[in-house]
Amino acid sequence: MPDSTRIVININDSLFSTELSKMKEIILTQKDVKNTLLGISYDTIFTVLTTILIFILGYVIAKRIESRKERKRLLELEKYFLKNLEMLEKPVELQIKSLINTSKRLKNKREESLIVDDIIGLSGSFLNDTDNKDLYKIFVNNKKGDIQVKTELYRKLRASLDYIIAVKKGFLRDSLAYMKKSEGFSNKYKRNIKIVNDLLDDLIYERIKEKSHPENFPALYKIARIRTTWMDSSQTEDKLDLFYSFTNFIKPVQEICKISQNDEIVGQIIKPVMECVYEYHNIVELRYFYRKHFVAEARELQRNHFEIKEVLKGFATM
Repeated sequence: MPDSTRIVININDSLFSTELSKMKEIILTQKDVKNTLLGISYDTIFTVLTTILIFILGYVIAKRIESRKERKRLLELEKYFLKNLEMLEKPVELQIKSLINTSKRLKNKREESLIVDDIIGLSGSFLNDTDNKDLYKIFVNNKKGDIQVKTELYRKLRASLDYIIAVKKGFLRDSLAYMKKSEGFSNKYKRNIKIVNDLLDDLIYERIKEKSHPENFPALYKIARIRTTWMDSSQTEDKLDLFYSFTNFIKPVQEICKISQNDEIVGQIIKPVMECVYEYHNIVELRYFYRKHFVAEARELQRNHFEIKEVLKGFATM
């Protein structure tokens, strides 16, 4: 009986050696897989996540710091804005008083230079230093309450402030416009009253030279007496003051001209007399217009200032 077949494996065989190496690699690989996630090591994942968290945390902290700085800035701006509004109180009162006083002086029948006082403290220049967007944040975005109510209050606040700024510039412009027009009418009046006086001097001189009796020129005689009375009536009054001269000279002369229309003298002086009457009424109407205008401006200024205070009361409750 033949001997049993004996199989001897030579571990140095190249094929076996290759397979063994593969098995070792697989085992080692399986061991490493237990310490990874989707093929990425936990150490790497931890490092990446830590970096991301630090970045996010830094961003959040930076935004909070920025937000606090912004809140502080807006709070300081609000205090600055409200303080400036508070400082408008006295200048507004003085400006209203100036407007009323100017209106009263325009009612007086006396020729004088009239101009509304320029109150230095009445200024909205602080608005130029304030961004409208910041004010909107302060009074609308950061206040509690209904958005429509807040928006309407803010609209009223800005409208009233804009009016005060605009009307401030208008006072001087209106005063200068009045002075220019008034001076123009006054100069025309004085030119014509001089013409009347010169004509009277010539006419009286001619009658004296002719040795004519006053009964022969009754209108001229009456007018001459009116003029003498006008010039001698008061030493304290300015004889050429438009209102004084009109009341005491031009108007009485106009009445003489009306009742003596057929008199030769009247025909020679009536034109410059009527020019004086015309310019006088121009000045009276001009003063009436600006008297009412300044009173209206004073009332509107007062109304807008009151509006500002009421709006601020409304915001204070939010």
